Amino acid sequence: MIALQVGSYQDLLRQAPKNGVAGGQTYDAVIAMCAIAAKVPTLLTFNPSDFLFAAKEIEIIVPGTV
Repeated sequence: MIALQVGSYQDLLRQAPKNGVAGGQTYDAVIAMCAIAAKVPTLLTFNPSDFLFAAKEIEIIVPGTV
């Protein structure tokens, strides 16, 4: 199981506005940051625009497009 440390949550929330993350996308940001922390190479989602801020650190793929 992967969870963010308190400092990581604080960093995520501080950086959210400049990354264009607001409202419900905050949950997507937590998912992305946990995936990055776990060194997951790829994130599958039907909502790729929700994860654009993380695209430099993790590959974003829409199922069925590969």
